[in-house]
Amino acid sequence: MSRAPEPSDEDLLVEFVSTALEQRERGVEVHLDEICRARPDLLEQVSEALRQAPDLASLATEAKDFDVLRGRVLAGRYRLEQRIGAGAMGVVYRALDRELGRSVAVKLLRADLFGGDEAEARFLREAEVLAALNHESVVAVFDRGEAADGTRFLVMELLEGRSLASLLAELERRAGGVLDGRAIDATDWLVARLPGARLERSWLRQVVAWAADLAAGLQAAHNASIFHRDVKPSNVFVDNQGKARILDFGVAARSAQATLGTSRDSGLGTPAYMAPEQFDPATVPTPALDVYGLAATLYHMLVLRPPYGGSASQVVARIQRHDPEPVHRLRRGTPRDLRAILDRSLARRPGQRYASMAEFEADLRAFLAHQPVTARPLSVGARTWRRLRRSPTAGVLAAVLLVGLSLWAGTVWQTAWRAHRARRQETARAHMPPGLTLEKPVNRFVADVGERQGIRQLLDELVDSASDVVPPLALRAAFRFDQRDFAGAAADMADAAAANPTPVARELASRYRSRVDGEPSEGPVDVDSLPPPATLHDRYLIAYHTLRAERSGASASRAAATLDVPEVSRLPVAQELLGFALAYRAAVARARGEPQAGELYQRAYENIVSAEARRGFRTAASAQLLGAIHMECGRYEKAAEALGDGLRLAPRWAGLHANMAIVQRRLRMFDEAIASCRRATELRPSNAESYVTLARVYVDVEDFAAARRVVASVPVDAEDPGEAARHARTSASIELAIALVALARGRRELAAEAAGRAAVAFAAAGLDGSADARMSIAIRDQDVATFDLLVGLWLDDPVSWSLVGNVARTMPKSLTPEQIEALVGALGRLSLELAPVGATSSPVSTQNPPSNLTPESK
Repeated sequence: MSRAPEPSDEDLLVEFVSTALEQRERGVEVHLDEICRARPDLLEQVSEALRQAPDLASLATEAKDFDVLRGRVLAGRYRLEQRIGAGAMGVVYRALDRELGRSVAVKLLRADLFGGDEAEARFLREAEVLAALNHESVVAVFDRGEAADGTRFLVMELLEGRSLASLLAELERRAGGVLDGRAIDATDWLVARLPGARLERSWLRQVVAWAADLAAGLQAAHNASIFHRDVKPSNVFVDNQGKARILDFGVAARSAQATLGTSRDSGLGTPAYMAPEQFDPATVPTPALDVYGLAATLYHMLVLRPPYGGSASQVVARIQRHDPEPVHRLRRGTPRDLRAILDRSLARRPGQRYASMAEFEADLRAFLAHQPVTARPLSVGARTWRRLRRSPTAGVLAAVLLVGLSLWAGTVWQTAWRAHRARRQETARAHMPPGLTLEKPVNRFVADVGERQGIRQLLDELVDSASDVVPPLALRAAFRFDQRDFAGAAADMADAAAANPTPVARELASRYRSRVDGEPSEGPVDVDSLPPPATLHDRYLIAYHTLRAERSGASASRAAATLDVPEVSRLPVAQELLGFALAYRAAVARARGEPQAGELYQRAYENIVSAEARRGFRTAASAQLLGAIHMECGRYEKAAEALGDGLRLAPRWAGLHANMAIVQRRLRMFDEAIASCRRATELRPSNAESYVTLARVYVDVEDFAAARRVVASVPVDAEDPGEAARHARTSASIELAIALVALARGRRELAAEAAGRAAVAFAAAGLDGSADARMSIAIRDQDVATFDLLVGLWLDDPVSWSLVGNVARTMPKSLTPEQIEALVGALGRLSLELAPVGATSSPVSTQNPPSNLTPESK
């Protein structure tokens, strides 16, 4: 069933301008706010159109004349069929290109109505600029010409969709002023507006994706030495496929032009989106102009208002002295990296912005892929200094500061020295690789000499800048021990005992020394029979070495019990370690189906967040822990955000890339997941989990040959008797995944072949009696796969489309109570996987099967 199309922005613009002109002709006072009451976002464009028309009465008459052009043929080729829009420079028609038999858009201009030579020059400039560009994010121009009566026209690609300005206006009405999260993050309403579009999961991610596409188009313009100069929502069109396109190059400038324009046109653009330097007619156009305009447009998309409000004169006055309101104050929950991108791209000084649109786009793409960005958010101090620098009283304040410095030199020096030391400590602690000495023992040795030296330098800085040296000395001692520097490890632990002279510390120092004086051994330092703890540092040392000595639920429980005291919050590193122990214990509880897993994850999360708050900054370790907890609880967007912070701080740590790959796979960001897996395996070739994730991604996209090549490339330590079994288990799980996908596709022969290989591999791994092995045998023998086995697998991978399809295909007509319980459990897991962030349901099902995702296994 068809319906009448809603009026476009251009149609409404013509209607509002015509109403204003008719009122002016009748001698009635024109109130634009009343005329534009239904669409206040168009008020500025209406006002601009009126300002550009020297003869209002003639404009009203000629605007009506455009409506009778339907059916006219231009240049013997383009038949005008329907007016689809209008603007201050003319009107746009849908037309038929009779020569090529395709629909096009024809933009017409009557230069005599719009200021003569200047308007015609702008129109011709737009034709010249668009003809020079060829990019999917820039509307394409096909032809231009002049009709017999002097009407200039431009033939362009016909776009179907909506203007960004109209989408923002609709979202503003929907939001009702609520800008702090989920109220404006849904994108389901866009489906009806943009049929055929593939949309992001949230409005925030969608607008960043649009901004990245526009940045690519503007970079193409800059490559042609063309600067748009008027990037704003009304000059952006979103087509029905969801692609953002930049429009209207009528005020564009070429770099060959010495300045932004003459005194008459230097102010071209819309003040709310113009860079501060654009108000100076002597300014030479640079990419920084468009970087600012695109950033201002992104700002508007995020908070539903431009960076500066008010009339044009008010905007001009404010932009000279004030930065825009930080986006996170208007839209709570804005990710840190996105805030940093906006801080940089909206900098008032051109040199502080991105040097090119390509750099701007790269950071936007990195944010979407949950990878580190180059921008850094402004600190409170930096914002304060910017305001002070522009203040008219800055000189007086500077003088006062100088006097204060002379009077309080000693105090200021001491404060500055302490602040410098704290910054060194913060930097070293924040960038320390996560899980450095708590990894699996096989992963603790850093083989790369350069990386090992870099970590040593960080540890030295951590010890040298610490006011409390016990925790960093223990960390450096453990790292040296793992790198087989037993003498250095013993020296560090002796220093820790000197700083914390308790029986616990002295006994640990003695046990480290025994590795030097006696037979060297790479096994963990014994923690049995240590004296009872007398200080919080004792508790930290005992718990830390307990977790190093044994990776098990029991050791995690002992470590957590040791640290679970009220005073633990006084030592952030101890509270973070408590969070680690609780998270590991939660993972074990979840694997065993124990009901306390959810509570343990929640307590782990609270302790890590509290440690961050006490410390005042995020570390790579806390970011990885938070990411692992979010991931285990199915909150993948939150996990990606935390892991992105970790990668920004420790970009060479394989575990962060490995965890990010798992999250990206869950978010169905397959290309990004492949890149993260490859980076993880490049950094740590011995870590088999990254190869497994990579193979599973290839299975997801049904590239089975690539999946098998990945499994075949997993390194196997021939001297480790367990390695062969682990490799067989990896091969078996991948072959079973292939069999299930093939079965869901109805390719029974391929499924049987893959299942046969899986059954053999499961037997080689000693798992021939497992549910996975039984499933492999059932598929291999081309029996109907049992419902019970499939539901069991579905519990372990609730978002697998092949498992869901196979469960539905094999479901009996009547179910036993046990089958119903299993099905309810699987559906519960699926609901948690699909739940939005912040859902009130419990983050962990108490019926979860074993999982291979633990905070320390990445």
